[in-house]
Amino acid sequence: MNIRQKIRHIRRYRQITRVFLKHGLGYLIHRMGMEKYVPIPTLYSLQKCEREPDNCLADKLTHAFMELGPTFVKLGQVLSTRADILSPGFIAELERLQDKVSPVPIEQIKEQIAREIGPVDQIFADFNPVPLAAASIGQVHRATLKTGEQVIIKVQRPNIEALVENDLEIFINLARIMEKRSPEAARIGILDIVEDYGRMIRLELDYDREAKNAERMRHNFAKDSSVVIPRVFWDYTTTRVLTEEYIEGVKLSDLTTIEARGWSRNKISQLGTQAFLTQVMVHGFFQADPHPGNILVLAEDKIAFIDFGETGSLTENRLAKLGQFLQGIDKKNTGKAMNALYDLGILNDRINLDDFEGEFNDVVERIYSSNMVV
Repeated sequence: MNIRQKIRHIRRYRQITRVFLKHGLGYLIHRMGMEKYVPIPTLYSLQKCEREPDNCLADKLTHAFMELGPTFVKLGQVLSTRADILSPGFIAELERLQDKVSPVPIEQIKEQIAREIGPVDQIFADFNPVPLAAASIGQVHRATLKTGEQVIIKVQRPNIEALVENDLEIFINLARIMEKRSPEAARIGILDIVEDYGRMIRLELDYDREAKNAERMRHNFAKDSSVVIPRVFWDYTTTRVLTEEYIEGVKLSDLTTIEARGWSRNKISQLGTQAFLTQVMVHGFFQADPHPGNILVLAEDKIAFIDFGETGSLTENRLAKLGQFLQGIDKKNTGKAMNALYDLGILNDRINLDDFEGEFNDVVERIYSSNMVV
């Protein structure tokens, strides 16, 4: 690590400790080994810090992540999906980060677009300065090309790459310290989680890759009229700007509008499940973040998948193991299903098998009692 990196790290460590202190998170400063970045007058008080109840600690952590910026917000969003390692209180609080990202000022967005594909007024006949969505890595605006096509343009936050890399280096260091200090952190595998997060967010920073993912998905569903995938406009797409066809639809989570239009929620659910299983079991290439905001309902018998920043793929061998897992569920053979999870690398020696098997059996019973298996 060169001197500039060290200086950047020290500045960021100090910023993190200031924010954590501001939000009453002295307990975490101690657990993460960041005491040396705390002002001397405050250092003694850290020794008195004790862990608070999960809901209180999670509320403070959520506010701290929001203040620390995109990399922390994205980490919080990822952690909000990990009900296997966090309590319901933590999950409920961290889920608030899904819609708590402040948009980048429009002038900065236009400057980013100009650097990547050219001046906004030369490319677009119309450009809406109010974002459709603001996320931790970028934000989305609606626009009309000079040729008349309605599009969305996804623009990466300026200088996000440098911020992400600096924060990831810090996250790795902190994870190593936590695993040394805490047997629980080592059991959970905090370092593995952070490394996986690093790989994921680096891939998300490449919009050219995301565009290729969308093209592949569009090709896979080319003959299926019930599933729509947006077209990519390659002349206006780079690693930091992605321009795609605008698709008018209702978010899957907007149950009020769906019911007002008289659409059958059951039919939509069946279509969405079938389309996702087709991605996994037929194509071996799937949207790895299929939350309701990434699925639009166009009609009772037509849906659209959007946002392919996170995708997964399966080899033939892994598809076969997944098939064994589903067969185990179908036959209520939990031993076969668990063996498949081992082969897939989902189960490992860190997991308490007795506890997992008991909970897994309960899940299987709930699936059957709810008539989900047909």
